[in-house]
Amino acid sequence: MVEGIGINVSAKGILIGVEEDFPENASSTVEIVLDSDNVIQAMAEVIRCKRGQLAVEFTSIDVDSFELLKNLVRYNASDPERVEREFDEHLGLMRR
Repeated sequence: MVEGIGINVSAKGILIGVEEDFPENASSTVEIVLDSDNVIQAMAEVIRCKRGQLAVEFTSIDVDSFELLKNLVRYNASDPERVEREFDEHLGLMRR
């Protein structure tokens, strides 16, 4: 297990500050711990890893985690309507 600090999260993925390098296209499970009762779990693929930053794209996510992710991004967005559109475009994520 590798831990990192979330830098930016969206409907598509997350940018994480890490100390290790990861190969592009590697697949893994990502957990975003909001608190002890709320954890977002998603399958993801490494898009890039440079200068201590790991960018992953979500490839599948369960319904409960999808709702947590949607709420997290929406409530922290300057334009919640744009976030709603972005999530509507990525409903294909819920494949597992």
